[in-house]
Amino acid sequence: LGHLVVTITADRFITKPGGPIFSEEEHREMLLGLSCVDECEIVDAPDALSAVKLIEPDIFAVGKEYEKHYPERKAIEALGVKFHFTQERAYSSSRLLAWLGIGEGKHT
Repeated sequence: LGHLVVTITADRFITKPGGPIFSEEEHREMLLGLSCVDECEIVDAPDALSAVKLIEPDIFAVGKEYEKHYPERKAIEALGVKFHFTQERAYSSSRLLAWLGIGEGKHT
């Protein structure tokens, strides 16, 4: 593909109960540990549109869990960026902790 840049929404914009399981820095470190990831940036905005405008990617991809609702899709496509939904299994740390019976997404 070339140069892979992954973006993460800043913790302060995460609205799920209990907040994020992993901090934005922990999340960033995990992603940078993947050999296919060249850069990982924390986006200090509630959505990815500002990052897309700054990075100017050829392709923007999000997980299939957003297929039914991704409000910025039209704005991103209007920038000439190809929008893609991944078809891989989505992994959720919140769901994993719930499955293990550990709180409601809170650190223990």
